Amino acid sequence: MADYISGIVLQGRDNDIFEKKGVYGLLQEIATTSNGGYPSGDFLAVPTTGYGVTTSFTFIPYDINDSAAAYIVAKENAGAIPCVRVIQTSAGVTANWWMVVGTSTQYIAGTFTTQTPIANVPNVYNVVDVNSGGDFFVTLGIPTLGGGQKFYINGYLNGVALTSGSAGFSSVAALLAFLNTGGGNTWENVGIWSTPEIPVGSGSYTTLTATQGSGHGANNGTDVLVVTLYVA
Repeated sequence: MADYISGIVLQGRDNDIFEKKGVYGLLQEIATTSNGGYPSGDFLAVPTTGYGVTTSFTFIPYDINDSAAAYIVAKENAGAIPCVRVIQTSAGVTANWWMVVGTSTQYIAGTFTTQTPIANVPNVYNVVDVNSGGDFFVTLGIPTLGGGQKFYINGYLNGVALTSGSAGFSSVAALLAFLNTGGGNTWENVGIWSTPEIPVGSGSYTTLTATQGSGHGANNGTDVLVVTLYVA
């Protein structure tokens, strides 16, 4: 086996998250077992969201051979990224470590499937903020729409997939109309969607807000929303 294999590293020895303009991970060379490396556990990297931006990841250990693992990914932590922690030792001392996108099985086999940084990382929101009227709400950041681009949105509410916005929307108004379309597992189950006033000097809307109440959302602080909102 070669001394190194390539993989996408979300977090390294200095605990820094590798991120650039909303794209996560950095292609690096990872020490193999032939070079003092070994897998020290599989993890789910759960995005931590602040004001519509992934600010960090919480790494939750899981067993890839456990039949419940698929449930964890799909339900409790929809949007989590499977990772393996690889540790390299020298003279019995930890010399380096990486949180690599993939699994311990891939590492042992000598190849990681993911070889490009991860764009469009889902953001996880706990709907716990309360407005002056006593209703719970959640606010999402709106990415900047470039020429010829569209908005795309997908998500889960409490582990249940919401209607996919994979067709794309050419304006904030079109996106908003889609989010407020009722019926089935639609985004109205989260709340009634609106766009606050355009911030002075911005020239465009920067946030979307879903306000609960009147049959929209639990409105009690228990809802968990996972959203991937991006432009392409």
